Amino acid sequence: MPLKVLVADDQKMTRMMVEKLLTHRGCDVTTVSDGRQAIAFAKEEAYDLIITDIMMPEIEGIEVVSEVINENIDVKVIAMTSEGNVGHTSFLKIAETHGASGSIRKPFTPEELIEKIKEVGLTMPDGK
Repeated sequence: MPLKVLVADDQKMTRMMVEKLLTHRGCDVTTVSDGRQAIAFAKEEAYDLIITDIMMPEIEGIEVVSEVINENIDVKVIAMTSEGNVGHTSFLKIAETHGASGSIRKPFTPEELIEKIKEVGLTMPDGK
């Protein structure tokens, strides 16, 4: 059974790149452009993994992480951002303290994303 992934990012190029990479590897990928959509989709359908940008309009990725955790949705979450810090704490560390399974800084290589998915405990399909 393919890994079911939800990708939330307001940048179309990032969504397309992640979708192409994971689809090529045999995953079933859904993309959305903001946090509000990500939360709605996560409540409606079971995903193995949510990959969410932190900085998005409407609802940010940290809120997506918190909402998924608060709703007891059984899913791994990887937060991603190209942004920096709040004071001395990185946005990625803040996402992890809110319950993200892992985090990755943009830009990242396809290999780095695949490795991060494996680090959070998911098995990648062999691909097509």
